[in-house]
Amino acid sequence: DVELDLIQSKIISLNLNAAHGISSKSIELFLQSRPYLKLQELQLFWHPRLEDAVLQALATTDSRNTLTSINLSGCQNISDLGLNLMCRACRSITKINITRCPKLTDGTLKIIAQTNGHHLQDLIAYANSNFTDVGYGELANVNLTKLQNFDSCGARFFTSHALTALVRKAGLSLLSLNLSWCVSIDDQGGIAIAHHCSSLQLLSFHGNQFISDRTIEALAQSSCAITLNTLDLSGCSRVSDYRRNTTRLPSLFPHVSSWTVHR
Repeated sequence: DVELDLIQSKIISLNLNAAHGISSKSIELFLQSRPYLKLQELQLFWHPRLEDAVLQALATTDSRNTLTSINLSGCQNISDLGLNLMCRACRSITKINITRCPKLTDGTLKIIAQTNGHHLQDLIAYANSNFTDVGYGELANVNLTKLQNFDSCGARFFTSHALTALVRKAGLSLLSLNLSWCVSIDDQGGIAIAHHCSSLQLLSFHGNQFISDRTIEALAQSSCAITLNTLDLSGCSRVSDYRRNTTRLPSLFPHVSSWTVHR
């Protein structure tokens, strides 16, 4: 038993992705019985019944001092309460995935910003339509100089006002920006990206009806014309030749090798 405890105490990565045979209660009890765990990475992808109690239990382990990456994508039952408990305890998180967590609100973005915003590298918030400018504004209130990957696909209430504030803080470090189906983003936000994002490699406006040639022209005159290797304008009907029937767009962005993020 002592040897087993020693082995378990050295676990730094735990992958329980789609392990539907393991209940939320079992994960909770596992964590509660191992307070010495020093996880750096925890993968909990697609546990629809995962309860906030799991995140509370995680916060009581030694992982609160070591955890840098957590994937909660598809954990549809977790709420702001669980994220609050975890983030207040675990203050070294650099990568967090909260894709398709419909109970989360702007309160989650606020607590992420306040506790881990300064060193956050990846924030994947794909398909969380509850998030608004209030939450994204909280992110923009902190120094986001480490943020490299930001995904807010489907954030229908995310506007150019909050986007502009966010890229002013994170623009120098951002490498990937997924704004697909962010239907309230317009040229104001697109032009702000051109002005502030000097290292951007991936940009998606997929499905946007407000982005126009004004954004494209601003991007083409910025460093994005050189740095971008992926640019998705599918469905952006106000962009001339968004279907690329001519060589216009490839000539403006010669280093883009992929014009599709979503297949």
